[in-house]
Order: sequence, then structure tokens, then C-alpha cells
Amino acid sequence: MIDAMKTRLFAITLVALAATLTAQPRTIPGFTPTGSNPQGRAEYRHDATGIVFILVPGGTFRMGSPEDEEGRFPTEGPLRTVTVKPFLLAKTELTQGAWRAAMKSAPWRGVNYARWGESFPATDISWDDTQAFCKRTGLRAPSEAEWEYACRAGTTTRFSYGDDETILGDYAWIEANTWDIGERYVRRVASKKPNPWGFYDMHGHVWEWCEDHWHPNYEGAPADGSPRLDSKARVPMRVQRGGSWLYGPWNCRSASRIRNVPGFRNGHLGFRPACSVP
Repeated sequence: MIDAMKTRLFAITLVALAATLTAQPRTIPGFTPTGSNPQGRAEYRHDATGIVFILVPGGTFRMGSPEDEEGRFPTEGPLRTVTVKPFLLAKTELTQGAWRAAMKSAPWRGVNYARWGESFPATDISWDDTQAFCKRTGLRAPSEAEWEYACRAGTTTRFSYGDDETILGDYAWIEANTWDIGERYVRRVASKKPNPWGFYDMHGHVWEWCEDHWHPNYEGAPADGSPRLDSKARVPMRVQRGGSWLYGPWNCRSASRIRNVPGFRNGHLGFRPACSVP
């Protein structure tokens, strides 16, 4: 009896393994599948730019921070439930190499705190600049909800790895391992540990523009993961997420958010492209 059960379980395992090996990746126009990352997420290369994207599964999560979270700001509430559709998000922040190939410019040249090279993040780009890049490449900025969903990667803690800010430096470039030791500049992307879905530099390094207009809280925000675009301000501000190398742990939490005018640029502000999937 036991031997028969073992044989049956072994057969089931072989069938499941065969199904996994023969499963075809999802077809996404304009992208070529490149396999799965070590975290088990499907990756795709954008045909027009060569940027590597991770396919983010659709799902429901709690966006924002609870009132008792250490370092919390009132702009991160009220805590709410959001359902996000599947989408693609770049594995790293947009690099200088990808920007230069598409835009034929280098806005970070001669700017404080910049380092130059193909794998350094494209900084000193405004929200308006990101829109020009997206128009040229067929990509887009992520919504604020999409960004936080990918950053959290299924977690509910302060950071995507947990709550302990003393080990944040293993995952992020923050003021403690840059500014405070006199190394005041950006680093190459993906030089720290990734989050549970394989995204790099979601905490720290450079702030990342999102599509949404800024609002001081989430009251009335859409629950379907779409960007909030109902601002009536004459010069509406846009959301930035993730913190940067110039900030401490509180500003680099998964729920942290700030804003700026669309034309603003600096040496610790960049962008992570996204794309919808059919």
C-alpha cells in the first residue's frame, strides 16, 4: 500500500513538473520573454529599448500605512484596499544607457551628485521629461498604487523585507551609506539586494515619478489601481515614491510618498517605466 502511494505521488510530481516545463510564457506585444528570475517571476525584454521588465501579477493589497507604523506621515492614509490588474514594471530604475538610446541626451551631465555610465540611474529628469520618454518608447509611468503593490511584493511591513531599519542598507542606498560617509552620489542600479519579486532599488537610491496627481491623503482615491488624475490645481503636482540616497529610513518605507511640480529636477530623482498588458 505504501509503495503504491509513493509511486502515485511520484507520478503526480512528474506530471506537474512537465506542465511547468512546457508552459508557454504569456504573449505581450512589443516584449520578448526571457525566462523567470530567481524569485520565480516572469521577465520580459522590451523590444524597442532593451529594458528588462517583470510581469507583476494582479491582486489585492492594503495600500498606505497603519496609524501605528513607525515613521508614518498622515499623507499615507487612510489605509485602504486596492485591486491591481497585471502589468509590467521595469526591474530597475531607468538607466542612463536606456535614456540616452531613446532621447539622445544626458540631463545629468555636470549636475551635482551625478555619476556617469550606462548602468547608473537616469537622474535630473522631470515628470515632463518622463512623459517625453514614454511617448517615444510606448511605455508609461506606473500609477502610485501599482508602484506600492510592486514595492511591497506581498508584504505588509514597513519595508519589503520586514520592519528592521538597521538592515535597510543591505537593500537600499540611503543617507547612512552615502551622504553620512562622504560618498554623495548615485550608484549603479541593482547593486543592493532585490525585493521578494526581484525588483531592485524600490527603497532608496532615487525617488521615482508616478503618474498620479498629488493629494494629501487617499480619501476618494480609486480602488482599481488606476492613477488618480482629478486634481483641479492650476499647476498640479505629481507623486514621487521610494525615497532616495539622500534620505533616512522613514522616507524609504514602502508607504512613503512626496510630491513635486512636473518640471522639477534633481540628482536624486529618476523614474521606473511601466507598461499595461492585454
